[in-house]
Amino acid sequence: LTNCTFTSNSAIGGGGMFNEGGSPTLTDCTFASNSAGSRGGGMYNKDSSSPTLTNCTFANNSAIGGGGMFNEGGSPTLTDCTFASNSAGSRGGGMFNNSSSPTLTNCTFTSNSAIERGGAIFIAENAGSQIDNCVFSLNHAGDAGAGLCFEFSGGALNVVMTACVFTECCQNLPIGFGSDPELMNDLGWPCADCVGDVTCDAMVNAGDLGRLLSAWDTTQQRYDLNEDGIVNAADLGLLLGAWGPCQ
Repeated sequence: LTNCTFTSNSAIGGGGMFNEGGSPTLTDCTFASNSAGSRGGGMYNKDSSSPTLTNCTFANNSAIGGGGMFNEGGSPTLTDCTFASNSAGSRGGGMFNNSSSPTLTNCTFTSNSAIERGGAIFIAENAGSQIDNCVFSLNHAGDAGAGLCFEFSGGALNVVMTACVFTECCQNLPIGFGSDPELMNDLGWPCADCVGDVTCDAMVNAGDLGRLLSAWDTTQQRYDLNEDGIVNAADLGLLLGAWGPCQ
């Protein structure tokens, strides 16, 4: 499918499109203002469905879970796609992944929202994702994980992120839910609007200083504030220079 528009449609699942075992290829398609009573306002991919989407837009779609897209099984591939202003009544405003491992490259998630968790993306514990060069901005979640939220209670975490940007630190950093509080937010990168707030509490203070010092002389990306490959005095200087409330 090329240059197609799916708008103002509704269904129990997959308001704009429902794929069960099928893997269509979509290019330059738009899913706008569709709704689902349960899953996947814009698109619902079930079982082994692994569609390939390029330069597609999901905007203003809504559902209980996965306002823009709900993936349950399969491994969709999305490149240069945009998720904007989608909403979920529970989790995954932009996307909900359950028993699925999509690959996202050069995608943008902006102004998506969820009543509970994962304003942009919610990843269930039995799912995963490969997320490369994606941008998360101005997303919102009523509970936590406005940009990205993943369920995690130990073991292997099947989420790999490279070169992603979270433009609002305290609103967008990935958050995991597990038994060990030290696992919270550990997928984060230094944030453009509040360098030094490694604990993501809207304040650069002793808590951030302690975490940075505990990572001294390591390559832990979260504490390498100047991104030169090592946690050292240069990062300490940036943290101290940002001391106080985030601006």
